[in-house]
Amino acid sequence: MEKDTWEAALHEKLIEALHQKIAEEEGIIKNEYSGNNQEVIEHFLFPARRNVIKGFCDTLTSVVEAVIEQYPNEYYWRYKTHYPHAWMTNDNRINAKLKDFKIVEVLNYLFEINHGIKGDDFKVMTALADRLTDKKKHNNKHAYSVFVVNKQFYEKAMKALSLTQRTLQKYLQTFCDAGIISAIGRIGNEAVYCDGFFVAMRDGKLRKFHFLKNEPEYRKALRNFNYNSG
Repeated sequence: MEKDTWEAALHEKLIEALHQKIAEEEGIIKNEYSGNNQEVIEHFLFPARRNVIKGFCDTLTSVVEAVIEQYPNEYYWRYKTHYPHAWMTNDNRINAKLKDFKIVEVLNYLFEINHGIKGDDFKVMTALADRLTDKKKHNNKHAYSVFVVNKQFYEKAMKALSLTQRTLQKYLQTFCDAGIISAIGRIGNEAVYCDGFFVAMRDGKLRKFHFLKNEPEYRKALRNFNYNSG
């Protein structure tokens, strides 16, 4: 069965189960209050439907969380499509480092934290960046891409990347030393990092650009990558 087919079938079965449960609860209410007029019956039907729908949604959320917890690498991997670039894999020394370390995996994870951000979430992110950079912009016009490193960050990243918190900290520090990302400040106990900037395209969408690019200093940093040296 093709992916879109089984997903459609799953969606149909879930909605069917929801409707069936609603019908069962409505049947109980109607039988219990059969001697009353429709307005009275509806007074009890609405909360019954509400409870079923809320329970249904809570269950779906629980299932999603359980699946992600059991298969974190598989779940997050589908987003990791930005790296490596050809200039990385075509350089034998860099390519060797990509095999020895989880450079690509960590870079992709960081890149995807806010890739596709928009609306109010983008406003919140830019407000945080402005607060810590005195409203500076990349090339004086592009909003910086920032992300917060806190307990929640480490919990998710550790599951997705199969790395310890200490090792993740070493990657972040080594990336900072190389200029791939930068630590721009703290909000309480939470560290804030910048890994690129956003450019508003003609169609109104935001496109994220990473600081890491095919330039001598970055190629040198990747060729000599070793987070134990920091």
